[in-house]
Amino acid sequence: MCNNKLEECDEYKLEFRTKESLYNEIENEIKKIHDYKAAEISYYKINSINKNFYQFKKLR
Repeated sequence: MCNNKLEECDEYKLEFRTKESLYNEIENEIKKIHDYKAAEISYYKINSINKNFYQFKKLR
């Protein structure tokens, strides 16, 4: 619903990994190009991770 009208459109979920220190910068860039008044921009912290993947990400 938008302005009390039912709308139909394609939506996509974008998920990526980055440093927590870059979150605000990324959020601001998304807001610049996103056409929704209230876009969902969220993050989550990883509580557990595969050791091999962690080592791979650390080396990058």
